Amino acid sequence: DLRKRVLGPEHPDILQSINNLAQSYNALGFSAKALPLDEQVLTLRKQVLGLEHPDTFSSNLPMSH
Repeated sequence: DLRKRVLGPEHPDILQSINNLAQSYNALGFSAKALPLDEQVLTLRKQVLGLEHPDTFSSNLPMSH
């Protein structure tokens, strides 16, 4: 929460942290918890980084749900 408050909720580092959490949830079999995080990251990366950014592209890859 501190990083999010300092950097802001749309900072690329925050988006990467959320993405990492979603990947961890998926790896542990908690896809229901991962899906909203995946969707949040994709939406924000499109807005913040644009459609052509590699991080946005990697967010568009098929999710393991």
